Amino acid sequence: MFRISLKASTSLHNAARQCLKAQAGAICRPDIDHWEIRKAMNDITAEDLVPEPRIIFAAFKACRRLNDYSLAVRYLEAGQWKCGAKKSTIWPWVLQEIKPTLSELGILTPEEMGLVS
Repeated sequence: MFRISLKASTSLHNAARQCLKAQAGAICRPDIDHWEIRKAMNDITAEDLVPEPRIIFAAFKACRRLNDYSLAVRYLEAGQWKCGAKKSTIWPWVLQEIKPTLSELGILTPEEMGLVS
């Protein structure tokens, strides 16, 4: 019985990871439009995980290509929210990893803009 549930759990995890890779790939397309990026970001946010920094990089670069600063900031807020109760542990690491990309693209965090206390 345990083996069956473990296999089901593993196959669900693999399916979720494949879906996430597909969404991240969609964000990397140079011809992505506003609707597609919002759909991909929404799908990634719906997953039960905190997105990896490489996925966040791709999202920010897509936002820059589309000149959509507000969406980039919104995705930062979503990333913080996805950390949940572990925000004080996970978010500083994620922020440390994405900070060079934020600086490169000129994106301020909500805290730097004074939107969050």
